[in-house]
This record gives sequence, C-alpha cells and structure tokens, in this order.
Amino acid sequence: MLRDVTDEIIRDDKLFSNYGWTDLNTLVVRWGLGWGDDEKFDSLSARNYINVVTATRPQITAALGIGEDEYDEVARIAIQEMSSENDYRQHVTLYSRFGRKSLEN
Repeated sequence: MLRDVTDEIIRDDKLFSNYGWTDLNTLVVRWGLGWGDDEKFDSLSARNYINVVTATRPQITAALGIGEDEYDEVARIAIQEMSSENDYRQHVTLYSRFGRKSLEN
C-alpha cells in the first residue's frame, strides 16, 4: 500500500500516445528496502536509501518549499522504519514504460 502516492501519471497512455508511441507496456518492479531473501542485499538496499534521503535534503526541501526541520522529522520517521522491525514492508516501486515510435514522428 502506498501512503498518499498515486501512480496514475506513469500509467496514463495519453502521455505517450499523444507523441506517437504505440504498443505501450508497463513494467512495475517492487524493490524491497531492508527485507527479502538476501540479507546482505537487503541491508545494503536500506542503507543506500537512507543515504539518498540524507543526501537529497537540500534539493527536496527547495523543491517542496518546506523547512529543514519538517524534512528532518519526516526523514527521521522513514529512517526509523527502515532501521527496525515493524509491520511495514518498505519498498521502492520502479516503473518502466516502453513501446514503439515511428521514425516519422
């Protein structure tokens, strides 16, 4: 379950068909963060995501127009969820859209 996040934009065929794309396909991959079958990969994926959350703080606060304190609180909660056993299964959803486009368009 995504928390207040929708994937309707990436799934909207009009975004692609309006520019001449046909035979559209969507590949959706859920990538677990900190859990799964490979303990080493699982811990590295969680650590990597925590590093991304920390490193992108200046860009995210500027893009969203929020203060550093607000960002830090949300980041703290997210990092705490990834760093402890809990009821959530954190993941990143990767979307790939592909199809065909005529060379004339």
